[in-house]
Amino acid sequence: MASWSHIQDSIFGWELLQALAWERIFRRKDADPKTQHMFEQFEQRYSQPEAYGSALAHAHEARLECANLFRDCDVLLVPAAAGEAPEGIGNTGTGDTNFNGAWSMLRLPCLTLPMGLGSAGLPIGLQLVARRGEDTTLLNAAAYVEACLTA
Repeated sequence: MASWSHIQDSIFGWELLQALAWERIFRRKDADPKTQHMFEQFEQRYSQPEAYGSALAHAHEARLECANLFRDCDVLLVPAAAGEAPEGIGNTGTGDTNFNGAWSMLRLPCLTLPMGLGSAGLPIGLQLVARRGEDTTLLNAAAYVEACLTA
């Protein structure tokens, strides 16, 4: 099976190209240079319908395989990122998505709570993940964890 990041990138790339097809075809010159560059990169990497279909099949298989993750618990507590938030988030987007991308691809609800500050004084996050469809369980667990962190 392909890596989760490759599967997610293939699905996201294809769906972005489809969702922004009109803009790419008719208004590309009006987009900012960063967006134009993104269109070019995605068109080169993610324009094959067969690859998209394969990625969807792999994602479905991965979702079936993750059913046992919650056998002994209601939520998972995992890192949100490898370190603290990036400085100047306006220049970096939303930061590193490597730690939550898999949960999105698996269609599992997840959220991040700030749990402190790193050495640069920027937030460090803690991520909670629940079973598919268990959003209320996730929110209740997050409220409990947040109360523990702020106590």
